[in-house]
Amino acid sequence: MNQKEIVDIFKQLGWKTKRGGTSCRMDLSDRFVQIQPRLKILPDQQKLDLALSVPTEKFSSYVDIISGANNKTTPLIVDFKINQVIYSQEFSGEDILNISKSIINWAEEQDLNSGLEKYAKLPPTSAGALPLRHIAALAIPDKRDKLKDYKKSFAAGGNAGFAPYITEDYIDHAIALLQS
Repeated sequence: MNQKEIVDIFKQLGWKTKRGGTSCRMDLSDRFVQIQPRLKILPDQQKLDLALSVPTEKFSSYVDIISGANNKTTPLIVDFKINQVIYSQEFSGEDILNISKSIINWAEEQDLNSGLEKYAKLPPTSAGALPLRHIAALAIPDKRDKLKDYKKSFAAGGNAGFAPYITEDYIDHAIALLQS
């Protein structure tokens, strides 16, 4: 089985892809699960890497509104323990069906509030996109006081420890979300 065949089986199982891409998405009731299956053919077996995450429409839209981006899928939960590598002599349709069921079960078991709290507790000095996700997480459960503290820091000429790409506008957008 090759990469395209694996993605095609996921599609037959109800997963959606964008324009022939390899990223697959399954919409669930209050969230969706996204995977990036990558097949590598080794001399004596096949290796399937699954990078998976659980975004929600609300969290993703908050990140986009705050940043002015249009990413549409920002992970709320990423569990590196399940981002496992699976080996097989040759993957079958039944293997992909079982993998799909396992991923969906895992995604449905995830506590979305816990994911929000993890981001909300991050320091503003976190690396990469984490500060943006931190701000979005503060806007969803209404952590108004923390956002106002950040606003005061920016108003006083500081940046509350955020990376330079986080501007006062980001904080303003998050506060506006709280008021809408």
